[in-house]
Amino acid sequence: MSADSTMIIGRNFDFYVGDKFAEDKIVAFFNPTKGYKFMTVTRGRLCWCGKWHERPGVSVTINAAKSDLPTGSATPVSIVTREILQYAKNIPEAIAIAKSRKMFVSESFLVASAADNKAVIIEKTPDDLDVYDPKKELIVCTNHFQSNGLGNTKMNLEQENESASSYRYKRLMELLNANARLPNGQEKHGTKNS
Repeated sequence: MSADSTMIIGRNFDFYVGDKFAEDKIVAFFNPTKGYKFMTVTRGRLCWCGKWHERPGVSVTINAAKSDLPTGSATPVSIVTREILQYAKNIPEAIAIAKSRKMFVSESFLVASAADNKAVIIEKTPDDLDVYDPKKELIVCTNHFQSNGLGNTKMNLEQENESASSYRYKRLMELLNANARLPNGQEKHGTKNS
C-alpha cells in the first residue's frame, strides 16, 4: 500500500510501565563476529529488550501475546529476536530459528524480508508455533494471534476480548483505510525528492 509498492514497516511504542521505563531510549548497533550486522531500538534500565530490530534485508518487531505464568526457564523472547536478526537472511530461516527455541511466554514476531519481498507474523507460544500470512498488501500486528492454528485458542480469544489489542487493530485498519497510498521515504510534502 505504499506509493511505490516498497515495504514500509512501523512499530508504535505505545505501552506504558512508568516514567522511568520511558527514559533512556537507545539505538544500538551490533557488529558480531558471526552472522549479520544489525541494529536495535531498545531502552535503558533493561538487560535486553528491544521492540524494533532491523538490519539490511530483515526486520523484526515483537508484540507480546497472552501467556500463562511461566513455571520454568526458557529462552527469552529478546534472545530469539536477536538470533533471527543475527542469523536469518529470509523468512524461512527466521521461522526455523523460532522453531528451534523453547520460550516461556507467547509472542508475535512480525518479520519482514527484502529477499522474500513480504512480511509474515511468526506466532509462538511455549508449546506451539504458527505463521500468519494474509497474502495481501498489508499486515497488521497487535497483541493477539491471527493464524488458523493459534487464533482460536481459549487464551487468545480472552486476549482479544479482554485487552485493548482488538481496539488497537481496528484503529490501525481505520487509519490504513483512510489513506489510499502511504507515503514512502522518497516522498516529502506531496512531492518526490530528486
